[in-house]
Amino acid sequence: MFGAIIGDTCGSKYEWRNTHDPAVPLGDQGCQATDDTVMTLATLEALTGNRDYATSYRRFWRLSPDIGFGPRFARWASQDGAPANDSCGNGSAMRAAPIGWLIDDFDAALREADTATLVSHQHPDAVAGARAVVAGIILLRQGMAPAAVARRLTLVTGYEFAIDPQEVRRRPFDATCAGSVPQAVWAALTADGFEAALRLAISLGGDSDTIACVTGALAEARFGLPRSLAATCLAIARATLPRELHPTLELAYDLSRSRLID
Repeated sequence: MFGAIIGDTCGSKYEWRNTHDPAVPLGDQGCQATDDTVMTLATLEALTGNRDYATSYRRFWRLSPDIGFGPRFARWASQDGAPANDSCGNGSAMRAAPIGWLIDDFDAALREADTATLVSHQHPDAVAGARAVVAGIILLRQGMAPAAVARRLTLVTGYEFAIDPQEVRRRPFDATCAGSVPQAVWAALTADGFEAALRLAISLGGDSDTIACVTGALAEARFGLPRSLAATCLAIARATLPRELHPTLELAYDLSRSRLID
């Protein structure tokens, strides 16, 4: 699941300064962990610490409220007991990766993705976005071919994953699930390696940290993680995040150790 954190970190500097360069450097100066990493860690804590998702999401938000959260999520997180809103934002997708790694049964994982989503995002697109991430990870872990994964994900989410990258690059910024998850999945399924997938995702423009976060989550399941880049992004995340989040960060890294490649 550390692939999601690598993607977030590498995409962070391009969120508001989009690039279409397919050779973009990864993990260099100016990169940082953002709200995508914080919420990925919150999901991991909920799954491993027997906490409910709303409690974990609010606790982690309060530890790092100024790291890039959107205003609607911040309003929800700041009020204990507040009901979910009708957001279709990609926050549901960016935090879903741990479910795909820690739950092996496909149907059970989809139910868990729905549970994690609906505490804060009740729009059907938010549910679809989280399901795409979780289902994609599980199917790739099982060794399913990319084209078959895309077809299965269309059945699960209703999204189409055959995109025109040049058309996507002309779109305005879009932080919805429908406006970012399909291209993130496409990049993970199209590229020929983990780093190539992140570069392709970032080159699409838009909400670059979240698109790369989702791409990284799936690309980890397909390719494994480059050891050097993982170490670089771990160091960046340690420097970015409050110390209270470091134990969960280290756990995320440890759970991905077996997928590190040279």
